[in-house]
Amino acid sequence: MDDEKDKQSDTNYQIDIEKIVNGEDTRTSLMIRNIPKGHTSEMLISEINDTQPGTLDFFYLRVKNNDRNKNVGYAFINFVAPSKIVSFYQAFNGKNWDKVESEKVVSLAYARVQGMQALIMEYEMKNPDAMTMDMQFRPTVFLSESQYQEESVQYGKLNIRTHQPE
Repeated sequence: MDDEKDKQSDTNYQIDIEKIVNGEDTRTSLMIRNIPKGHTSEMLISEINDTQPGTLDFFYLRVKNNDRNKNVGYAFINFVAPSKIVSFYQAFNGKNWDKVESEKVVSLAYARVQGMQALIMEYEMKNPDAMTMDMQFRPTVFLSESQYQEESVQYGKLNIRTHQPE
């Protein structure tokens, strides 16, 4: 019975491009798996921005507490709209990593927690250590220039950046 429940929960996190295109799936938060250990936040953000500039509003590559130069192999991202997932999925899922030598293959799935605000709360409440690390290792929020001027104070403990326009 547990195996059946696990299979069902796995399918809840599978990305179905057709459902996104048809407006049947409006989730925006993804988990990126199989990230090479040496990959940094900067490298991953750069790789995403090369093909998807301005499409994220949240990014968090978790790192090991005892070795901040090594990530734990997964990251969470949130797109500004569900439609932005389609081209990202097509560009990344099932592909090898471009900027590092690794045999790992990118695997994408929906995150359990959905939406920028919910992701922020998840880390503030359930993983407060993430908020005390050096700024470069904290969850990152991407705001437009106008949002940054109006809202940056409310994201005080996060790494805040203005995002590249699309």
